[in-house]
Amino acid sequence: MAGITTIMSEEPQEPRTFFGDLSKRLKAAIAGLNDIDVTLLQKILERVAAATFSADGMSAAFTEAQKQQLATKLHISPDLMQLCVDASVYIFGKAIYNNASSKVFSSSLTTIGVSPEVAAMFVQLWKASRSQVGFGLFG
Repeated sequence: MAGITTIMSEEPQEPRTFFGDLSKRLKAAIAGLNDIDVTLLQKILERVAAATFSADGMSAAFTEAQKQQLATKLHISPDLMQLCVDASVYIFGKAIYNNASSKVFSSSLTTIGVSPEVAAMFVQLWKASRSQVGFGLFG
């Protein structure tokens, strides 16, 4: 009986997502994604999604010059811009790997700190592109 009391008295754990434990880099990227103007972020995510879900694999969504221009426009460092692009590719990749439903994907994103508005953009692009993933990766 003492074992049960010990288990129940432990601190509650954070909800589990398919993202697992978050690295400092991913946490910084999430903060960066949440801070980008949503109109511009939508365009960035569209490019990242198109590159991630393309039949030829993970082609680059942006050239180095384009990333530099975006960083300047957003008033962020080029390193943070790269981090946000990398994190977006990672996030879409996790959705692909887990064949996540829109509901699970949305819940996982908000659980790890992605704002609901940004999570909705990821989910919208995932819904639109999900059916192409299997054909692009295996066809």
